[in-house]
Amino acid sequence: MDHIITMTKEELTILLITADLHEEARELLYDPIKTKNTGEIEAIFQTTVNQLRMKGIWDEPNHQMGLNPINEETMKFLEIYANSNVIIRAINSKKNANLIFHYVEEDTWLYHFVDDEVIHEFAFMTESEIPSTLRDFYSFSLLNENQNQLSFNLSDKSFDLLSNPKKQKLVEKKFKGNPQEKEAFEHFLVDLSAHKHQMENISLFSIDEASQLYMENIVFFFQAEKGVWLSEYEHEKELPLKIQHADDQKWEEILEGVQSYSRQLIKVKNKAVKN
Repeated sequence: MDHIITMTKEELTILLITADLHEEARELLYDPIKTKNTGEIEAIFQTTVNQLRMKGIWDEPNHQMGLNPINEETMKFLEIYANSNVIIRAINSKKNANLIFHYVEEDTWLYHFVDDEVIHEFAFMTESEIPSTLRDFYSFSLLNENQNQLSFNLSDKSFDLLSNPKKQKLVEKKFKGNPQEKEAFEHFLVDLSAHKHQMENISLFSIDEASQLYMENIVFFFQAEKGVWLSEYEHEKELPLKIQHADDQKWEEILEGVQSYSRQLIKVKNKAVKN
């Protein structure tokens, strides 16, 4: 991994706006600078510019002359950031952190780590590093082998309702399954409650020429006391959401699947461009 730059949310937003990348500034995965009045805007802008000047990124004389104050190297980075058409986003609520991979070209991706919605760290990485980087990001403690093979299926609606503790009883009443599946469901509810009904997720997005964002795939999961509960979509089933208690081997399959699925999506998009 080749480190590029680390900056604050304000610095990144100011740079994107200055580079006329307003849509990218607005579409940051977090709220951009929130202010109440013009005075606050000016104060934040000046403080942020001073920080960028200290880092050697901002040329104030050029700014005063109405020229682009951002140095050439940083402009190239911003254009790479803005022109990515495939993005992988991983959320880790426990760490209050996000990890985003922006596709660049061929085997190259842009690593984008966001700490506490404030600090943005960027680096270049290869596609092969995606699974191991995700593994380190979550650092789950998993079983070597899942002896019980606990699993059950839910409808999309029931799965969505479980994010609200007040709706859990409703989902329980409607649950259908054999004794083994009911046992798995009960274990899942205990762990979900302990996790405050929050699940992490890794999602894959594509971006079209009109800058429209489309979700291509998503997997939900969370660390339980032993192992990890994760979801997989089974399109052929009446209840398509399969929830299972996974061991380290299954978790590794999911992480490698993120890499392979994104590769397939990139091939499809590149083929469409050539045609």
